[in-house]
Amino acid sequence: MGGTLSQGDLLEFYGFFKQAKDGDADDSKAPSMFDLKSKSKFQAWKANTGLSLEESQRYYILRYAVIDKE
Repeated sequence: MGGTLSQGDLLEFYGFFKQAKDGDADDSKAPSMFDLKSKSKFQAWKANTGLSLEESQRYYILRYAVIDKE
């Protein structure tokens, strides 16, 4: 993988990682709307709600494979 990953790519990887590690995001633990970095990360995680551990891992690997070819 040459080059730099975009912010969107990094957030997508983060979302898959958190879903695999911790399961569905809990809205009661959402960060403040003024903490933009944490809010973006939380939203990336929340976008994967309902994915199983295996699905999250699979999507992470597939996304990496696509980026690696670019």
